[in-house]
Amino acid sequence: MYNREALDAYYRSSWACRRVVEIMPRLMCRKWGALTLGGEGNTDAIAHIEKRHGDLKVRANFKKAQTWANLYGRAYILMVVNDNEDYSQSLENGAEIENLVVLDRWKLYPEQGITGWDLLNPEYYTLASSQTSKLILPNTYTFGQKIHKSRVLIFSGHDLPDTEKQRNNGNEASVLESFVDVWKRFFVGYAGLSRLLVDFDIFVHSVAFTSS
Repeated sequence: MYNREALDAYYRSSWACRRVVEIMPRLMCRKWGALTLGGEGNTDAIAHIEKRHGDLKVRANFKKAQTWANLYGRAYILMVVNDNEDYSQSLENGAEIENLVVLDRWKLYPEQGITGWDLLNPEYYTLASSQTSKLILPNTYTFGQKIHKSRVLIFSGHDLPDTEKQRNNGNEASVLESFVDVWKRFFVGYAGLSRLLVDFDIFVHSVAFTSS
C-alpha cells in the first residue's frame, strides 16, 4: 500500500500513471447525460435543472472527484446547502444546493472512534481542520463537528474486500496500486533489453584481400 506522498509522486512524474488515473473519469464525463422528466413535457423544469448543473459545475466536479478517488482510493463531494441546519443533521428535503466541494480521503474521513463494520457505512464524517477556513458554510463550522452522511457524495477507487477496507479506514484502493509494480517491472525489462541491444550493436570492419 502506497502513502499519499508516493501516489502524488507517481501521478506527477509519470504520464502512464496519470493516464491510468484519469482515463475513466474523462470517459465517464465526456458525454454527459440528457435529463428527461416525464417525456418531452416540463421543459421549464428541465432548463432550470440544467442551468443549476452548470452553475454548480456538476460535470467538472464529478470528474475531479472520481479522479481523486482513482488516485487515493476514496474522494467525496460535500454538498453545501442553504438549510441553515447544523451539518450533523440529515439533509432536509427541498434544500437548495449552493456549492459542491470536492474533498479527498485526507480532507474528509469517517468520524473518529468508530471501528469495524461501522467504517464501511459511517453515519457521520469529520472535516479536516485545514479545510475549515476554505469553505463557506451557512453555520459556524469548527474542526470536530460532524457532517451527516446525507450531505456527502462518495466516489470510490478500486474496490476491496470488506475486511481490507476496514484496515484502510473504510477506503478503497488506489488504481495505481495494481499498476505501479507491473509498470516498474516493464521499465526494468525495457532498460535491460536496451542494454542488450547496445551490446549486439558491434561494427565489423573487413579488409578485402586479393589473391595472387
